[in-house]
Amino acid sequence: MSPKEVPPLKIDGLELAQFGSGPGLHGLTGDYSPTSRFVPATVLSRAAIPGKTAADAVQQGFHVLNNFDIPVGAVRDKLGKQILYDTTWYTVAADTKNKQYYFHTHDNRRIRVIDLTKMNLDAKDRVFIPMNSKEDVQDLTPPGK
Repeated sequence: MSPKEVPPLKIDGLELAQFGSGPGLHGLTGDYSPTSRFVPATVLSRAAIPGKTAADAVQQGFHVLNNFDIPVGAVRDKLGKQILYDTTWYTVAADTKNKQYYFHTHDNRRIRVIDLTKMNLDAKDRVFIPMNSKEDVQDLTPPGK
């Protein structure tokens, strides 16, 4: 087992390559291959208790999806001499009824929302919404020393 990608295998001139990133840890419970992530994601999403409100449902959705994050370095591949690292760059959830799009990024786990009802969807110009910001850490240490 290794975080490195499994190299392609040639059999009778036919090159067989993996179907997705992450099978270097195949056999380890919770490896990062697509099947090992998305099959449990489907099962968990169906088993999770539905939220009573849209906010509850979004929160529950992120709890399910957080089980399948890929940490930097857990899946590696090589392109020439360069080592490539797979990771989960962002996680998203959509509230289609209220037209809200929720996300968090690799560097900031705070859930943020884009409310499409507050945007001019007929605008001709593109809108740039900055997503990359560092997460702040809230210090809750009580005073007393």
